[in-house]
Amino acid sequence: MRVVAVRITNNSEKSFRLNENLKLIVGNNPIVPIDPSIVGQDIKQGTWIYLLYIPLNFTLGATTTTNMYGQMETSGGTTLPTGPLLSMYNILVARSANKNFRTELEKFNLLDKTIEPGQTVYGLISLYSLTAEPIKFEVQ
Repeated sequence: MRVVAVRITNNSEKSFRLNENLKLIVGNNPIVPIDPSIVGQDIKQGTWIYLLYIPLNFTLGATTTTNMYGQMETSGGTTLPTGPLLSMYNILVARSANKNFRTELEKFNLLDKTIEPGQTVYGLISLYSLTAEPIKFEVQ
């Protein structure tokens, strides 16, 4: 799945609508763009993976010694529970980024948008494509 930013300028005398009389061509194949709500669900940053940070804690003021068996021993110090804070912060940032991404997909959605004569529109189009072939529009 790819999200592509495009600029479309209508230099003709008639209006066009994407998916109606303006078709998207990738390489030599016609492609139907994907609805932004589907893209927002499929492309997103994982949030719950940050729970793996919970065991991370920092210890300040500890002393480390090596015993007679060559093993390191730590004693004293204060343990700061930074793992849970780091986890929650990253989860909140990832959720916010996902929400902003979905908002921008909807805001700049070009699906079924009418492009009037002389109008230039900028927006995002999402499509399934395994290759990075050129994208063009074909008037029908």
